[in-house]
Amino acid sequence: MMNEIIVPSSPCPVIIGAGPAGINAAITLAEQGIESIIVDENPAPGGAIFRQPTKKISLGFSPVIDNKSRQRATRLLENLERYKDKITVYNRAQVLGGLSEGDSIIVLHNNRVTELHYSALFICTGCYERSHPFPGWTLPGVMGVGGMQLQVKSNLVRPGHRVVITGTGPLLLLAAKQFHDAGMEVVGVYEAGQKMDLYREIPALLADIPLLFDGIKYLSYLKKQGIPVHYGWGIVGVRGVSEVSEITVAPYDKDWQPLLNKQEVINADSLAVNYGFTSRTQLTQQLGCAHSYYHDRGGFKPDVDKWHRTSCEKIYAAGDVAGIYGSYVAEVEGKISAYGHLVDLGQINDKEANLLCASLRNNLKRLIKFQHGFSKLSSPKEGLLSLPDKNTVICRCENVTLDKIDNAIATGIGDVTKLKMATRAGMGDCQGKSCGDFCRNYLAKQTQRSQQQIGKLNARFPLAPVTFAAFAAGEK
Repeated sequence: MMNEIIVPSSPCPVIIGAGPAGINAAITLAEQGIESIIVDENPAPGGAIFRQPTKKISLGFSPVIDNKSRQRATRLLENLERYKDKITVYNRAQVLGGLSEGDSIIVLHNNRVTELHYSALFICTGCYERSHPFPGWTLPGVMGVGGMQLQVKSNLVRPGHRVVITGTGPLLLLAAKQFHDAGMEVVGVYEAGQKMDLYREIPALLADIPLLFDGIKYLSYLKKQGIPVHYGWGIVGVRGVSEVSEITVAPYDKDWQPLLNKQEVINADSLAVNYGFTSRTQLTQQLGCAHSYYHDRGGFKPDVDKWHRTSCEKIYAAGDVAGIYGSYVAEVEGKISAYGHLVDLGQINDKEANLLCASLRNNLKRLIKFQHGFSKLSSPKEGLLSLPDKNTVICRCENVTLDKIDNAIATGIGDVTKLKMATRAGMGDCQGKSCGDFCRNYLAKQTQRSQQQIGKLNARFPLAPVTFAAFAAGEK
């Protein structure tokens, strides 16, 4: 990793994110002789899906990573290494924002702020776990499923002894296997979706037989290890003094409203919860790209065309930031966005690009059909909004509880920006990444207004906290 960002003499394509989308975009450009820069906030390339341990181990990856994922990651990183003369990677580099008219981004790297000009900008920032507050969710021991996975994969630690997994989607099964392999006792998996709903989506899931078999393999593994999977169940709340000690779960109705007369209490010291993901659109918003609400994932994403161009000139968006469909889709979209840039450069025409991308698009269609099958099962439902009580903290940064939000709504507030101004929810360092989705959906429910009327929290510069010393160092 370089100690300082070296600004090239002339702007080149800059790629934000070293996951499957960003790396494949860089490799595709490199194959055509185009140099690029990748900026990524993590210690090593690979993204969350292929996170490498922070300490050196003989296998290169955490032992809980299955062979298939290890082979994919190895192939991706080997291709990146093959084109190292064309691709410069800056790890531990945080993008603070961009200048929409200046064709540049502001990057924090090694406590130094640098303005990096680009000839094209590829935003491959991925997604983050959606937060759904419930009583006790701020206690130590409660983590997102993905966050707990990163502890196991990156830090090679066990973030607990007895873990309960709740939420929805195929990630729960994979995580259960990884946590068990890491030495944790997995008490059970509680999937909010109904088993019959899953069966109804079998035709869509048959679009990708290998991925479907992966899911069946995980289910078989969990059954063999005596780890139960409960469909139509989910979280109610957590109790504990200084950390998690009791986890309450219950059956959910069709709207995911918990049936409290059938709730059960489990003794455990950790809870992994995931009720979906949100596209990480702070940079695309801050740059002024047009966004639309997509109902199957319950969030906003930047508008893109068939080449993954956004509404802003020279800016592309690929991977989960442009729609949450997983790492396989991200790989394909990264390549397609690079071909789109080649078209814009005039190196190939649209017809030639379409021929080169024909098989990619066929593969993309199949993969997205498969993901749509799961999204129908796993799209967050309104019942989750009933989980917090009046004393539940909704905005962790500003310590805003549900009763403060209710009081603000009672005054006639009808959009999320005014709710933010009235309560400070979303004003903290995370800029609403944790509370924004809940506030928006809760406000829509309470006021019976559409998502377009409710709006979204606007991203502001800087997108991450930065010291004045870092700005001063950048002036030297």
